[in-house]
Amino acid sequence: MFLTDEEEAVPLTALLRACYVAQPGAVPDLATWLEWRDHFFARLRFATLTPLHWDERHELGTEDLTVCGACAGDKMEDYAQMMDFRDAAGARPLRIFDPFAGVGAFALAFEELGGHEDDTRNRDLT
Repeated sequence: MFLTDEEEAVPLTALLRACYVAQPGAVPDLATWLEWRDHFFARLRFATLTPLHWDERHELGTEDLTVCGACAGDKMEDYAQMMDFRDAAGARPLRIFDPFAGVGAFALAFEELGGHEDDTRNRDLT
């Protein structure tokens, strides 16, 4: 992804949801930032959407990417909470309840992902 100086009008109905674009130096862990499906990064800027030469590129600095301060602050707090949760989840497994008793492979999916305890297996809950 790259930024461009060109602007294009997009109808609001064409937008599915917000996405968050950061300059790689603005986030502490770019790989983790990119794990979220609505997070992207931009490192370059071109004058047009259809550059003719690679030499037309300009490296972006953190000051070149205008972001909403409140939105960015909220996202970075979400990011910090996600990192805390990830670290805590690694320390103790998640407990899950499989209401389908294995019929829909719900527990199997969690088992394959790892990091969980299945308390419902081999129990009669009636």
